[in-house]
Amino acid sequence: MKASEQIRKNIRENIKFYRESKGIIQKELATALYMDESLISKIEIGTRDVFAYELKIIADYFGRTTEDFYSEVSNRK
Repeated sequence: MKASEQIRKNIRENIKFYRESKGIIQKELATALYMDESLISKIEIGTRDVFAYELKIIADYFGRTTEDFYSEVSNRK
């Protein structure tokens, strides 16, 4: 897997990890961020990449930095 593909995978998995850790569903996250639920779903399953400004909004919501989303989720467990 290329480094760029791994980073995209890590971001997707971390969004889902932080969302589930907070105990919320995709719809709740989308509503809180004024985003469409399908956008969160597509990002998490990998059919759409997250834009930098979207990642910043998501990171702020979880009280994280954007850099927190680049490492593998397995490092968080």
